[in-house]
Amino acid sequence: MGDLFNQSLDGVTLPESLQNLTFGFCFNHSLLGVSLPAALRSLTFGDDFNQRLHGVNLPSGLQSLTFGDLFNQQLEGVTLPSAMQILTFGDHFDQSLRGVNLPNALQALSFGRRFNQSLQEVTLPHCLQSLSFGNEFIQSLAEASLPDTLRSLKIGCDYHKTATGASLSVTSLTFGLWFNQSLQGVSLPSSLQSITFGKGFNQTLRGVGLPSTLQSLTFGHEFNMSLLGADLPSSLQSLTFGHNFNQGMQVTLPKALQSLAFGSQFNHSLQGVDLSNLQSLSFGHEYDQSLQGVSLPSLQSLTFGDLYNQPLQGVHLPNLQTLRFGDRFNQPLTEPPGSLQSLSFGHDFNQPLGLNLPSSLQSLVLGAGFDQRLG
Repeated sequence: MGDLFNQSLDGVTLPESLQNLTFGFCFNHSLLGVSLPAALRSLTFGDDFNQRLHGVNLPSGLQSLTFGDLFNQQLEGVTLPSAMQILTFGDHFDQSLRGVNLPNALQALSFGRRFNQSLQEVTLPHCLQSLSFGNEFIQSLAEASLPDTLRSLKIGCDYHKTATGASLSVTSLTFGLWFNQSLQGVSLPSSLQSITFGKGFNQTLRGVGLPSTLQSLTFGHEFNMSLLGADLPSSLQSLTFGHNFNQGMQVTLPKALQSLAFGSQFNHSLQGVDLSNLQSLSFGHEYDQSLQGVSLPSLQSLTFGDLYNQPLQGVHLPNLQTLRFGDRFNQPLTEPPGSLQSLSFGHDFNQPLGLNLPSSLQSLVLGAGFDQRLG
């Protein structure tokens, strides 16, 4: 349904084969007495929907139920289909789940920004794998019965109140948008493989015990702390920085690191940094440093931002398969890597390519400013 649709479905016969039903922004009518098709697998409401579900006959095969931002109705006494695997609430939902029979098949449960109800005495399904809270959730999970199957957890702004004392075996931990607390002295779950910080995090990692199992570490927009003195685990394979990060990288990076991505502001030399096992390297908008003298023997993918305009002559890239330049790059590419499969130039590139393109090349993108003979 479109965003402006706001008509009652009373007396409407929906197709029996309908599997997905999505309402737009304005729909806000009760579904009481509406016959929903037995084949329905996904039901999504728009932001304005805020009607009680008591007495609504949800199809037994419904697997996904999503509410919009304004929904804030009590669910106690509502029959949720036993086949439901995904339940998602919008930003305004803040009702207790005590007494709510969550389906045993539920695998993903997601709350919006305002939810701040205790999960004590709430029975979470034993199949639950993903649990997500919004920024205002500050309830302790220590007294909640979290299932052993839980692998992904997203918390709000207060890890100390939320997770301290909780028994967590999650492999993925995501912090809320404005989380900005020090993690020094915090015991993070030893099972963690992935940590993602939200936009507001800007705390040092010195003295933070990152789990030895960690494979992926992602920072948000505001992070701009030096990694000097940070103990990055040897298992780390992926490291991603956000917009503001602009610190020197003359630090010890794990040998296992395969992917390194910088945000818009980063503009420091990588000379002297051990990147011998790196396979993917991505720079942001501001980066304009020479890579001469930087050893990248394993690199397969290299992406530059719009301001990069340094010659690549003398840069040894024996295994490079993908090379992308931004809009400002306009340097001769006289010695493209022999293994190159994909080559992309931005707006300003206007250099002769001649006949020196490798035979392995499968994709070539030239910008609007290119006006040279090919061949």
